[in-house]
Amino acid sequence: MEDLRSDTAGLAHVGLDAAGDQAHDGRSYLQLLSYLGHRVGGDLGVGSVQLLNEVGLDAVGSALSVLRGERSVLDVGGELFARSCSGSRYQALVQTLGKKLFGSARREGERVLDGNEYFDLTWFPASSASPGTARTGLFHVGGVLAYGDPLFRLLPEICFFDRFTERGIPVYAMELKGDRHALDYRDLTLEKVIDSVERFSRVAFEHNERNKLILEGYCGLAPQALAFVAARPQEADARFRVAASFVGPFDGRVCGELAEIMGLMPESLLRASRAATVRAHDYVGGDSLRFTQDVALRSLLGKTLLGRFASGWRRPDFARVDGVESLTSAQRKELAGAYWTSPENCRRFPIPADLSAFSEALFTRGVGERGELPASYRGRPLSLASAAEKTQLRFVGFYGAQDSLVPGSTAKVLMQVFGERYSHVVNENAGHVAYVLSPKMWERGAPKCFDPNPVDLLLALVGETEKHESPRATPSN
Repeated sequence: MEDLRSDTAGLAHVGLDAAGDQAHDGRSYLQLLSYLGHRVGGDLGVGSVQLLNEVGLDAVGSALSVLRGERSVLDVGGELFARSCSGSRYQALVQTLGKKLFGSARREGERVLDGNEYFDLTWFPASSASPGTARTGLFHVGGVLAYGDPLFRLLPEICFFDRFTERGIPVYAMELKGDRHALDYRDLTLEKVIDSVERFSRVAFEHNERNKLILEGYCGLAPQALAFVAARPQEADARFRVAASFVGPFDGRVCGELAEIMGLMPESLLRASRAATVRAHDYVGGDSLRFTQDVALRSLLGKTLLGRFASGWRRPDFARVDGVESLTSAQRKELAGAYWTSPENCRRFPIPADLSAFSEALFTRGVGERGELPASYRGRPLSLASAAEKTQLRFVGFYGAQDSLVPGSTAKVLMQVFGERYSHVVNENAGHVAYVLSPKMWERGAPKCFDPNPVDLLLALVGETEKHESPRATPSN
């Protein structure tokens, strides 16, 4: 709780200090402070009362069940002890077992094919149990993502790459080499990301026997993937048939609560924040990232000690946990997920200044109507128009109707720029991370399954490009 008060006070102090005599920014600062006060007060103040009330009502209800003769004193005492024990140790379980589980998926046969200062390129072979008829492969643009790209390897039983390998599609994953404690990546820029994609996609293309690939980026990594196509259209056209975005925020101005808080931030505050980032060794710290997101999503309370206690109180089965081996499937997913979104994990994966500026610009300015990206590459402005005009790629965006972070409308500019070459998919039952965390939804015929199935659509688009590809020779690179 003290950390959150410090965050709020610190943000207010930076804002007021940066405003100085800029009277024209005064109203913006008042609006921002009012917003923060309302959100933080509502989440922490009202929310805390509600949680305490919930715990109290549970205890009273259990006691009344004894008075009514429905349960024994021993039974109720055991339950309340288990709830209390589970609540008191829940935070420790998240920070130990959750941390151990997070990003733990490893696959037989996976192999690092290449690497540079920041990234490794890892190959995941197609499953031997799959038909293995796909000539294409998936190139995953991973790397710098809030809370870390180990998300895509969340658990041995929940790995994003499996959705493709189990259908006969090998995966080439560009992944950050480690967190800030293992790797100093503060000088990583969008230009260096683009150059890394260029290098690794060449390796992947050759490894896949020069069969063209599917380019893919998830959430904030999707704009980085398309920035590569805009910057290096010849190489993109030579190596890829389809570029796929999963919940990519291209026009961040329509992204609900996140867009609202970003829109309230005065320009002088943003400038001061950028300057502070440079002074602080070119990282946007994890606390700054998660505070902004948690305020917008009203998730501050759940990550406090009180919130953690309440989570454990609701799950008395955690009282009996004594190691990873004793966890049920549901417990594994809960602890890994809680660690993934924890402040401690967010601090491990800060965002370098240049990539933060690119993301910030997408939320404050968006992508221009003609596809102008708020970035440049080697001194040249980047535009998706280059991707449209200089490649034959098909483009597809996958979104979710239940996504409170990134609505499908954020991809309107992709529809405008790519026209009939763009396929827009909004799955009715998908939330923001459903494509990663819900393997069952990828199964045809399963309850609430994705319709259309992403792999089915991607393979269909690959097939269409194969049939209609120009007979011109494929470049050697």
